[in-house]
Amino acid sequence: MTSSRIAFVSAIGLAILALFMINGADAATLNNAVATPSDSRVDGSQEMQFSIDFDDQGEDVGTVAVHVWFAGTDDTYDLTCGECSGGDPDGTYTIIGASLPMASSLVASVGSDTIEYGFIAELSNDDDGAHYPAPDATEDTNIRVNTLPVLTDDAAVAGGGMPEDTYTITVTYTDADGHAGTVSATACDASDNCEDAFSLSTDDSDTTDGAVYSADFTTELGGDITVTVSASDSHDDATDDRTATFTVDTETPWLKNAVVSPTSAGESDDITFTVTYCVFDAENTGTPSVDVSVGAWGSIPLSAGESNADCKNGVDYSTDSGVPWAAAAQAVSFSASNSEASSDALAGDSISINDAPTLTTGTAEKSDTNFVFTASASDVNSDDGDTFKVYVTIEADSEREMTCDGSGDCTLTVAESDIIDQLGGMRSVSFRVADDNWGAEHIDGFSQTIEVTRTSSFGWVAPGDGSFQPGTNDYSFDVTNNGNSEDTFTVTASSDNGWVASGSESQTVTVGRGATETFTITMDVAHVAAGIVDHWSASITAGNDDTQTNSHEGETTVASVSGVSVSIGTSSGSALPGGSVSYFFIITNTGNADEAFAYTTTSDSDWGLGGGAGD
Repeated sequence: MTSSRIAFVSAIGLAILALFMINGADAATLNNAVATPSDSRVDGSQEMQFSIDFDDQGEDVGTVAVHVWFAGTDDTYDLTCGECSGGDPDGTYTIIGASLPMASSLVASVGSDTIEYGFIAELSNDDDGAHYPAPDATEDTNIRVNTLPVLTDDAAVAGGGMPEDTYTITVTYTDADGHAGTVSATACDASDNCEDAFSLSTDDSDTTDGAVYSADFTTELGGDITVTVSASDSHDDATDDRTATFTVDTETPWLKNAVVSPTSAGESDDITFTVTYCVFDAENTGTPSVDVSVGAWGSIPLSAGESNADCKNGVDYSTDSGVPWAAAAQAVSFSASNSEASSDALAGDSISINDAPTLTTGTAEKSDTNFVFTASASDVNSDDGDTFKVYVTIEADSEREMTCDGSGDCTLTVAESDIIDQLGGMRSVSFRVADDNWGAEHIDGFSQTIEVTRTSSFGWVAPGDGSFQPGTNDYSFDVTNNGNSEDTFTVTASSDNGWVASGSESQTVTVGRGATETFTITMDVAHVAAGIVDHWSASITAGNDDTQTNSHEGETTVASVSGVSVSIGTSSGSALPGGSVSYFFIITNTGNADEAFAYTTTSDSDWGLGGGAGD
């Protein structure tokens, strides 16, 4: 039999072996993660499948729930084991029975981001579960999500077909992910000579359903030209480039830099016409012919000069020529041709050809009560059909048209009565000739003047009667000159008592035409009794016409003025105490009217005064 000591030791050993076996058991694992498809780039609309192997390592892990999650997103997807049976959870887990996720939903930023995933197996008998690649960690699949942009096969170029024309290229760019396109184009000719690439742009911010990109461009190439359009969404290039073809004319010439100088001149003046001839292929298009047409006059050939770098094979053509008179501005048009084709016409500035008419003489004379004006005028363009009119202007009058004969001798008679009210005296005269078509004119006064009879007419405002104290006093008058020129008025004044001051008895006042002036008559009122009345009169006579007079009469009443003086008859006296002394005073009225005066007396010693106050 086994001793109890041996049995005890054996029991301990079995317990230790059991503990060792429990602590050394393997945990459940997730391995062999796979993303399908596994291309390095997938479209955003690509459906993705994910799988991973689960192994419980022979342990009872209870129920198993496997999920996949992705960095940068909040979405998780359940995985199911399609091959597991009999309660054994070991096997490959995939997405079964649900829509597969699109690749664009599995990254934070479509275009640059790759899919990064992590797996977790939740175990009912193990709170820690199983993780791949590690708890809270993801593994990069190196599968980048981005849909390739597409250029529609609709690239087109529009333009006029000439070398210096501006052309427009358009193409439709589509990006299912909504990325803006970087679109460029390169133009090349049939010999593969290519120009620098240029960019296209769009105002459409939504590229998912196609946005039209365009650019205006010019080209130095000629003949048949192919434009190749490329695009990128900044992550990947479009699957295909697109091309458009157009043709730039190499034979038809064109003109530029039209200059006409001067644009206004007379018949005898030269006009300089200049234009630049341009053509893409100068070698194979023969000798150019360049002309300028002016109005209905005809065409003038231009001569070749220096080359001009403003355009392809540019050459300046010019000529100097006189141009006949015309009643209106004459259109200028340049044209050119070579052995292959003719250019479009190029308009230059229109030309005005006209010589101003001239005045040779002008006179102004008075005949009885009329003024007679004569003038002689001419116009070198009269033979071409130009006509003119001659006018005379008298100072302060409106312009008047003269009557002219076929030789340009003109006359006009103006009655003095028609202009006498406007302005009298010396008046300046000027003559003007103007042609009827262009309005060109010549003005000359020929130092002519006329003397218009000066007239007098006036109004005055006289003062009312005055009441003045003795001394110097004024009466004011306003005179308004209503005549046709400046006038000097003579004013005289007198009074019954001879009180009109020296200088006021006769004076002159000069008043401008239509103006008003003020003058005064001064009265020296004598120191006489108040109430005395002096009758006075004033008269006024116009200088330009002394038959024009007026007069006024008035009265000056002497006003009262107060004045008093006091003198003492005796200034000292003596008397016994208790006696009295009498003093006498004289009060004199120095005013010019009766007046009562009050008086008082005082004593320094306060001695009683008899009759110390009174009036």
